Amino acid sequence: MSLVVTKLCLRTSAITSMRSAILWKQHVLTGIKPMIPLCVSSVGILSKYSPLPWISRTRTYSSSTKNLDENAEDVLKHLEAENIHNRRRKLSPTDEMINVGRLVPHRVLDLVDETGETLKSVSSSNAVKLSQEKDLKLVLVNQHAKPLPLYKLMTGSELHKEQMKMNERRKSKAGPTIVKDIKLSSTIGLNDINVKKNHISDWLLKENNLQIRVTVMKKGRQAHSKEDMIAIIHKLTDGLEVPLVFNNEPKTTGKNGQNISVVLRRMSAKEKAKNNKEKNLFERMKSTPSSSSDG
Repeated sequence: MSLVVTKLCLRTSAITSMRSAILWKQHVLTGIKPMIPLCVSSVGILSKYSPLPWISRTRTYSSSTKNLDENAEDVLKHLEAENIHNRRRKLSPTDEMINVGRLVPHRVLDLVDETGETLKSVSSSNAVKLSQEKDLKLVLVNQHAKPLPLYKLMTGSELHKEQMKMNERRKSKAGPTIVKDIKLSSTIGLNDINVKKNHISDWLLKENNLQIRVTVMKKGRQAHSKEDMIAIIHKLTDGLEVPLVFNNEPKTTGKNGQNISVVLRRMSAKEKAKNNKEKNLFERMKSTPSSSSDG
């Protein structure tokens, strides 16, 4: 008799544990509350819904019962993990070059791996698994790509470079280009140059798509070469927080071509990187003592 009761207890426990698991999953995925409270412990379910409450009060701690309880908890943990995985990151239509982590907003995607090979129709779970195995970031490149959204496995530095390029492109498309004019005389002093620098700094803080047309006008009887006038423009740009570069070659303007005019613009991310590289190289060469041959 006791053996039959024990088998009935174990069978009822297993059925109710799996029933609770199914109800839990329905509650998580649909948000609809089940008709009965959710229970984790099979013994707890048995004590509330079994026609044999006296069996549950004995709380038989056989190895089989413990295994059933542990299996039920494993099922619920799996379902909870599945619920976390099913959460999707919300995107705006313009989102690109973002690290989505584990919250992939698409169920199926095309994935470019670290070698540049494109893997077709990869599930989001496999994409996350690959990124974790290779310790790379899962980056959304183009959510509007056809036939499937395009993702890429990237390092942190690669992602940063691509985001910088994207920001530069967005700035260039942000609106119409504003052109400001500055006129200098060929005999301008250092204090007046600093005043003009402050004006330029204010403009650069307020506007992204800004170009500055600088005109150096010959003044006085003293002869000023083209190189001297270009040197004045360099003095104007030196020391600015936002680096500026020539947008075009300096041109001669005015009567008899006595003036020099040039358009300045912001330095791009690529030009900044190149400029910093050249500066670092120059500093290293400067700090390295030159080897002298003994006579």
